[in-house]
This record gives sequence, C-alpha cells and structure tokens, in this order.
Amino acid sequence: MRSNDCICPKVAIITGNWDINNLSIRLTAQKLVLIFLKISKNVTVISANHDINIDNLNLTHKKISCETDSRHFVIRGFNHIIYQIKIVQTIFKLVKNQYTVFIFCFGADLFILPLLTLFILKKKILIRTDSRPSTSLQYFCQPSWKIFLFETVEKINYSISDIIIPESKYMVKFYHLERYSNKIFIGPLFVEDYFFKHNIPNIDHRPFDIGYFGRFSEEKGFAELIESLRIISKSHGHISALFIGDGPMRKLLMDIQNDNNLDISVIPWCEKEDIPSYFAKIKLFILPSYKEGLPNSVLESMACGTPVLATPVGGILDVVIDNQTGFIIPNNSPSEIANIIQKALNNSDLNRISFAAREKVMEEYNNNSVLNNYTDILSYVSTSSKS
Repeated sequence: MRSNDCICPKVAIITGNWDINNLSIRLTAQKLVLIFLKISKNVTVISANHDINIDNLNLTHKKISCETDSRHFVIRGFNHIIYQIKIVQTIFKLVKNQYTVFIFCFGADLFILPLLTLFILKKKILIRTDSRPSTSLQYFCQPSWKIFLFETVEKINYSISDIIIPESKYMVKFYHLERYSNKIFIGPLFVEDYFFKHNIPNIDHRPFDIGYFGRFSEEKGFAELIESLRIISKSHGHISALFIGDGPMRKLLMDIQNDNNLDISVIPWCEKEDIPSYFAKIKLFILPSYKEGLPNSVLESMACGTPVLATPVGGILDVVIDNQTGFIIPNNSPSEIANIIQKALNNSDLNRISFAAREKVMEEYNNNSVLNNYTDILSYVSTSSKS
C-alpha cells in the first residue's frame, strides 16, 4: 500500500437496480466497497434490493427497493426512472454532507438523471463500466430504436463524467470507448488471497472434465453450453461436469441429467471461501458468455490453476491468451463450444497452461496492485479541477 493510505474525499458508490435474485453481483460489489473503505474517509453505498453486508464504521448503506422482474420494456423503464429519482433525492442529502466523489457502477451506466444532477452541482463523476449496455443489446438483436436510445444516453453520460473506469484494457476497444481515452483509467478488482493458497493438483487427477460456476442465464451462454454437452455426449461419449449456481435456466440443466453419457453434478450457491476447493476438482472452467466485463469467475479459476475456456467478450482477452493461459471459444454456437472443449481436454500442455494462468493473475490482480491502482485514480480525481 502506498503512503497516501487514506485520501480525504467522501465517496458515494451508486449501483444499478439489480435483480433481487442475482446474488453474485453483491459479492462483486463488496470488493469495490472494500477498496474504497481503505483509501477514503467515508463511503456511502446506494443499491437496490441487496444488502452489502460489510461491517465498518465508515460505511453507510442506503438500500432502495426497486421492481426488477417485469418483462415489459415500458414498465422496466418506468421502474428505472423511479429508482433514479430516488437516487437523486439521496444525492442532495450526500452533497449537504460534503460528499464530492460519486462512482456509478455495476449496471449504472444509463443513470442519466443522477449524473446530470451531479454535473450541474459540479461534483466529481466516475463511471466504472463492466459492459456497455448498447453493445449488449446488439448481441441479443434488440430493436434499432432501443439501441439508439441506449447509445444516446451513454454518450451523454460518458461525456459529462470525469473518469471512465473499464475493468480491462481490451474493454476500451471492445465497447468502443476510444473517443474517451483522455479520461479512461483501467480498474480491475482483486482476487482474494485465499484463492492463491491452494496447491494446484495435476489436471489428470481432477474428477470433473469441465465446470461452470455462476448464474444459469441467457447472457452467460448457458443454453448453448448445455446443448454443447448434448453434442459431446452423442459424438464423443462420456463427459463429467460440475455446475455451481442457480438461475432462470436451471430446468435446462435438469433435463440433461438423465443422459447416460453425461455425469452431471449440481451444487447450489456455496460460500465464497469454498470455491477454490471446487476449482481444484475440474480440468476446465467454461464461460461462453455473450457479454462480460472482466468476470470474477475467470480470474478466480485462473488463480486456482484451472484453465478457462471463454468467448472473447469484455476484458477476457486481456487475461485468457489462447493456448497460453487458457482457450478462446470463437463464437457461442454449441458446436464450436463442444469442439473447443474436446480440443482442450486432449491438449497435452494443460498443466503448463494451468501454472501460466495462475502466475498471470497472481502478478496482476493481487490485492496490493489493485489497491494502489484505485489510490492513484482517487488521488487524481480529487486533485483535478472540475471543468
């Protein structure tokens, strides 16, 4: 940790209106909160539906109830605006209490009402983006008018912010943020120390061929992953897989458990500290997502010495180097996923790739490196003048 351990400004962290069933995002948010608790005087978190569950005298948490389960775009949009109005009301109170730095993160890229409010009040605005919403819409073939609407809001918000913090360098290119290069600072999160403390077992001694840990949902390419297992079962014979998590696509997983060629084990969400022991049981970790920032699961898998197979979205290409620290799945088609799984399982260099993956994460995503990086970001924004 650098000498400027505690920087003066009070910091507010404003998150997206999370789905109440999305527990993993809360764990990710906790990391960012812990970082700023170490480098700022007071931190207030504004979030929807979830508790942050951090016990610290310098932390205040304001939880705002927000409906998130409607499938109708107009109703979702209305709920989104209501949440933003509630945030604006809270912002005025924070400004009165001398809060000067406001960080929008984890789905808050489109919060135009709070951002415009802070811009008018001449407060420091940071947007920590883990994916650009308009780009995600394009992958899911959404209507052009909706993409245009999101792009317009993004351009306004990114333009009035003081700093934009993508999770990795490649995200700048992937999400077309080059025009904002003068205000971009890269800001990944850390991997907890206990992920590095486990010995790396030989790949050949691990009981499961593949594993998937996370939310069973569309944007994760979960349906395509399940179909790829059907393909492997029909053409290549037996394969074993470990799934940890839950989500709206759980039934797809249940439907293939009776396949005689598939040895499927399913575990509900587990304690974070137990995850390294599960990574040690799988030969490969699979993440065929349509959108990502820089996924915790990818970094954690690599920290445990488990090679990753992932699609080239978000910041994944910054850490998963094909045939060096993992394997890239060129697209989300089930046949391509099945093909890469088979090639990777037959790769004679898996143990070398396993150690290379761990070394990369240990060097670049340890607690001290990430903490020093955010210290520099907060120091810069605290001393720069507001235009």
